[in-house]
Amino acid sequence: MEMLLRDYLGGHVLRTGMMRFEDAMGPWVKEHVQAYSHRLHNTCPADDAHAAAKHAVAKAAADAERADLVGRQKELYQLIRSCPKEEKQAVAQEQKTVTDHLKAFDAVAVEPPPVPRWVQACRDCVGPKMKPHVHAGNHWDVHTIVAVMRALLPEVFAHHLPDHFHAKELLDGILRVVSIRNMAAHGGTLSESDVLEALRQMAAVLTRCGPDDGGGSAAAVAVLLNDAKGLVQQ
Repeated sequence: MEMLLRDYLGGHVLRTGMMRFEDAMGPWVKEHVQAYSHRLHNTCPADDAHAAAKHAVAKAAADAERADLVGRQKELYQLIRSCPKEEKQAVAQEQKTVTDHLKAFDAVAVEPPPVPRWVQACRDCVGPKMKPHVHAGNHWDVHTIVAVMRALLPEVFAHHLPDHFHAKELLDGILRVVSIRNMAAHGGTLSESDVLEALRQMAAVLTRCGPDDGGGSAAAVAVLLNDAKGLVQQ
C-alpha cells in the first residue's frame, strides 16, 4: 500500500501540480521578460510583429518563385517528350536552365524567422538541447521556466519580491521543484515528503509571483498539497 501511495503522489499528483505551475508561470515569465527586454532596448511588441510580418512577406515571395520554377520544370519535362524533334534541343536547354536555377535557389539558405530579443534572452538561459524548443508561443515546461527565472532573477524577477531574502527563497523553491521533476523524469525514487515539498514550493512561487488570476493557480496547487497531506497522514 505504501508503494502504491508513493507512486500515486509522485505520478498523478505531482504531474498535476506541475501542469498547473507551467500553465500559470509560463505566460507570466514570458510577459515579464518581454516587458523587460522592450524597456532595455526601447522597443515595443509592435516591432517584433513588424519584423515577423516582413519575414512572412519575403518568405511568401520566395515560396511563390520556387513554385513557379517547379511548375515550369514539370511543363518542360512533359513538353520535351511530345514536341517535334527539331524543337527538343531548345526545350532541353531551357529545361537545364530552369533546373540549374532551381538548384541555385535551393542552395541558398532560407533566412529563419527573426527571433525577438526577449526570446533570444530566454534561449541564452537554457542548454543547447533546449534552445530550439524555446519560442514565444509554445508551452514551457518547469525546467525552462526555472532556468529563465534563475538566470534573469536579478534583472527581472527580483523586482517582484520585497527583498533579497525573498528572492533567494524563490530561487531555492524553484530549484526544489526542478530537482523533484528531474528525479521523476529519470526514474528516481520519490518519497512522500519530496512530493509534499515540491507542491509546497510551487504553491509558494505561484502565490508570490503567479498570474493575476485571483489566486486560482496557487489555490489549485494548495488543494493538491492538502489532499496529498491527508493521504500521507492516513
